[in-house]
Amino acid sequence: MAPDPFLDDLTIDGFLDAAALALELHDLFGRYATAVGLSADGTVYDLTVFTDDRASFDAALDWAHCLVVGDPRVTRLVLMSSTASDLEILAEIDLDDYRAARDTFRTWDVEILDWLQTDGDTVRSMCLSEGGDWPDG
Repeated sequence: MAPDPFLDDLTIDGFLDAAALALELHDLFGRYATAVGLSADGTVYDLTVFTDDRASFDAALDWAHCLVVGDPRVTRLVLMSSTASDLEILAEIDLDDYRAARDTFRTWDVEILDWLQTDGDTVRSMCLSEGGDWPDG
């Protein structure tokens, strides 16, 4: 794949990097959804953002499937989306969707590190909400 100059120096080395990116994307786009394609060392190889009416968890997952099939460098994903929901209330359906995506992508040897949801002020981590840990602890 041809290099993307925007992504040249973009890495996600841990939860704080991912949360900062989720907030920045909210500032830039408002309503959005994305699946960030990463290598094992945190190098970002893809950051395709779906906005407005196309900003859905399903759109991000569909793109992620195409990405992992087409780019063997991508071995990890971080899902991100904006939400108007109260982030203090954890919707069980969101956790179910996160778990199903994680299980599906595991069959392709791709690890979903997290699904981060943000309202622009707060970031909720599905991984941490269910007691998981990020690789950096």
